[in-house]
Formats: sequence, C-alpha cells, structure tokens
Amino acid sequence: MIFFAKKGKESDLLQEVNIADIQRCRVINTSRTVRHNNGNINVIDKLELGFQYFDKNKGESVLEFYDAYADHATLSVELHLAEKWCKLVNEKIGTFNKQAVASK
Repeated sequence: MIFFAKKGKESDLLQEVNIADIQRCRVINTSRTVRHNNGNINVIDKLELGFQYFDKNKGESVLEFYDAYADHATLSVELHLAEKWCKLVNEKIGTFNKQAVASK
C-alpha cells in the first residue's frame, strides 16, 4: 500500500493506493516554457504521480506532489521525490508481477 498525506490550507488530503492493483506508475510533469532575458526557461506548474490500474475501467489515480498555483511555494525537492517514489513503486510492481507468474 501507498499512503499519501498532504497538508492544505483549508483541509488535509489523505489518499491510499493498493500497489497490487497497479500496472504502472509514472511521473506527470506539467510544465511550460517561459521567455527570460535572452533565452527560454522551463517552469514546472504541477508534479504528480500517476497510477495506471490493471483494470482499465478504474482510470488513473493521481497523487499531487506540487502545484505552483495552490501551494504558492517554490519548487525544491519535489521533482527528485516524485522520481524516487515512481522508481520505488515500479520496482515493487515488478516484484509482485514476478511472484504472481511464479505462483501460477
């Protein structure tokens, strides 16, 4: 299981995801290019982890690591954390899939 908690100004967000139901995890990086001085810079607006289920009818669950508009904070370690958790989840999913194949 993955348990996710995020403190908000108006309310706290609590989510859970059962890894056994997940086919794949991915980092969703919503960004835009902004002109700055003599060049362009990439500005990240939102960082999320997306979980795709084996059951295609479930759609995709999303855990929001960073939202520039809602958090009103500067992005610091969130990209590194999202990539780290995505890797950990995908490794765990691979372990579950190998065990499931071996038990058949």
